[in-house]
Amino acid sequence: MPLNDIIYRGDDQEIEFKLADENGDDINITTDITGLLVIFYYRDNSVLAKYSMGIVTGYDSDNLVITNATAGEFIIKLQAEVTRTAKLENIFIEVKVRYSNANYSNSNFDSIIRDFMLGQIKDSISGSNNTF
Repeated sequence: MPLNDIIYRGDDQEIEFKLADENGDDINITTDITGLLVIFYYRDNSVLAKYSMGIVTGYDSDNLVITNATAGEFIIKLQAEVTRTAKLENIFIEVKVRYSNANYSNSNFDSIIRDFMLGQIKDSISGSNNTF
């Protein structure tokens, strides 16, 4: 799915991500980071969905799938049960990582990106309560 696209209520979407550092070099998910969080939210900062690499309380770890760890690539499976009840407005993303060499004493995450518009939720012509 291209970013800044339309997401219809009740649709499943696979959203591709690629992690890179400030120089554009790939972030190796296996060796460079120990944690990964992706938050989908609205302009008012209310949260639509939260995803994590590994188990983190309150985050969905089943629908964040690493596709190429050395190239920093992963997908988020945005499920119909999430989009079905989404507000009809723009969705933004925040991506946070915990670098393996950061030596944080309190397990903090660094934001890689925030306030990036992912897309806009719109009503489907067939409605948002259809299941197959």
